[in-house]
Amino acid sequence: MLQAVQKPRLAVLFLKCCALLFGYTLWNMVSKHHPIKTIIEIPVSFYNNTGFIITSPETIKIKVLGTRKAVFKTAHTAAVHCDVATLQEGKNNMKISNEQIFLPEAISLLDYIPKIISVTVTTEQKTL
Repeated sequence: MLQAVQKPRLAVLFLKCCALLFGYTLWNMVSKHHPIKTIIEIPVSFYNNTGFIITSPETIKIKVLGTRKAVFKTAHTAAVHCDVATLQEGKNNMKISNEQIFLPEAISLLDYIPKIISVTVTTEQKTL
């Protein structure tokens, strides 16, 4: 008699677990291709940097639109690329443009903050 009572409890628990697993799988499949808007932080990197020490913000925030999968990949690969060759020694204000932010075609750039970053360029001291 004890076994007859426990069988339905195990069957109900098993059905609940299957329903939970099925619901999560369905949600995951449907939401993968649904476009989302989110804000991610991306690093600021500099090129043409020969003999300079650059002091600037490490990241900027961008607002993007894309599928969940594409946005997740972009968060790890996107960056702002700034040319140091046009800067002079001392404190400079550099305007960031859309062309400096490299994103995949599946992602749309909606906005970014800050629009202008403060960059300090100093020459590297050579030690003997």
